[in-house]
Amino acid sequence: MARMQLVFVGVFFVLSIARVGASCFSTIYSFGDSLTDTGNALISNPLVYHQINNLPYGETYFRKPTGRSSNGRLVIDFLATSLDLPFVPPYLKVRRMPLSSRLSGTNFAVAGATALDPSFLIRRGVVATTDLSLSAQINWFTQLKNNTCKQNSGCQDHFSKALYFFGEIGANDYIDATILFNPMSEIQSYTSHILDNIQASLKTLIQEGAKNILVQGIPPLGCSPAILTLRQFISDDFDENGCLISYNQISENQNSLLQRTIRRLNNKYSGVNLVYADYYHIALNILKGAKKYGFEETFETCCGSGGGKYNFNILNMCGSNGNVKSCSDPSKSMNWDGIHLTEAAYQISAASISHLVQKMCKSMHSFSC
Repeated sequence: MARMQLVFVGVFFVLSIARVGASCFSTIYSFGDSLTDTGNALISNPLVYHQINNLPYGETYFRKPTGRSSNGRLVIDFLATSLDLPFVPPYLKVRRMPLSSRLSGTNFAVAGATALDPSFLIRRGVVATTDLSLSAQINWFTQLKNNTCKQNSGCQDHFSKALYFFGEIGANDYIDATILFNPMSEIQSYTSHILDNIQASLKTLIQEGAKNILVQGIPPLGCSPAILTLRQFISDDFDENGCLISYNQISENQNSLLQRTIRRLNNKYSGVNLVYADYYHIALNILKGAKKYGFEETFETCCGSGGGKYNFNILNMCGSNGNVKSCSDPSKSMNWDGIHLTEAAYQISAASISHLVQKMCKSMHSFSC
């Protein structure tokens, strides 16, 4: 997700990530926002995204910033490992590399990306942090595929056997409008337009030969420390978990419509397997079972400067000028910087999602798992 589910994940409290094996999917192509981006935003605009180019971003696993919006690995990284594949490199890094690099998987996700085109948001007074929206990412993919297939006669088979990870998208559309304190009624009105863009993007992937697409729903926005900080004055809007009801309803509504879209596409296109990853309930169950997972902090941001219950300050966020430090042990915190989760929380999320990929693998008939 940026600046800050009907296939259902039945096992939420799984700490080990199922190893699927490279014989099932040999390549991953991924899309989304900062929950999935492994470096595109930083490469595209290092001035705007300078914060994630500073420690403590990346401190836990990579020991340095990598363009990931966390202290370490993301769900996409753990998913790649479960498939015995290398981490999925950002498109802006591999697009000029040799053909073999392009065939080993590419990540098109961009931190700050919106599902809606920038022109749509600008007409409503909302300016996103990047113009590399979902449609731009899909265009990148079609360009890469077309250029690759000019050089490789067997490329159609390659792209049909890849796993497509359609990561969370749409959260930034709501968050960007929230930062400007746009009316809730207007923020809620974005959902149908977001689903139109998601459906169009999924259709394009299918038409380009995608057969196996894992589609991730959006998380419970009302549990985000960033949104909680900005809207905490709405005293009658909190649920029993300490999350904002109105924002979680936005997430639930989009996810419900997304599942309906997936069912329609599965019915329309034979031989295509779209699977829904219920990220909303994965995140909620981690929150509710925090102590079981060893989390001592759920809403308090590990890397922040705001103090108080959420420790989030939008004017002095993690990575700002190197003067915002992280907590002593990020593995005991669920939230990293007010918007994104810690590596520890992403690893738990990935455990459930990897089981979905395992089921996708078993359902494939084109080649053996």
